[in-house]
Amino acid sequence: MKCKKIQNLIATGYLDGELDIHTKASVDAHLSSCEQCRMFYKTLVRVTVEPFKAVVPVEPPKEVWSGIESAIRREKEKRNIFITLKTNLQALFYIPKPAYVFATVMVIVLCAGVFTKIHFEKQELYQAYLDAESEAFAKLFNATADKEPIDNDDIGFGTTIEKYFM
Repeated sequence: MKCKKIQNLIATGYLDGELDIHTKASVDAHLSSCEQCRMFYKTLVRVTVEPFKAVVPVEPPKEVWSGIESAIRREKEKRNIFITLKTNLQALFYIPKPAYVFATVMVIVLCAGVFTKIHFEKQELYQAYLDAESEAFAKLFNATADKEPIDNDDIGFGTTIEKYFM
């Protein structure tokens, strides 16, 4: 590998131990053969790693940590605006399950009532039509059975074709 790429790998992942095994082996092999990269590595360790070796970890006070936690929670809530919106809408439009059941039953009853009424109204119209037809057929049948002449004025629509054939 070229020195520039090796130096970039040293600065970005080698010091932190974030490189995969093969890349780390390549960097180690290059460092063993290249004096310039070895100096870069030592300088980088002296400037970035060694000053922090003597630092003692400080535990923040509980008040500070609780403030940090609440800030993190608020930030997460801001990012989850859709979840918050969904929760608020559910609370606003909350309807208990029995209300849905009652509304569904009422819609079914209403639909059944409307369609039943339409069916009966149609049935009454059909019955009136059938009564009129049966009366007309009875009149025709009685007229031919009694051998009385049929009054052509009572039968037909009064069209020219009817007059021609009758």
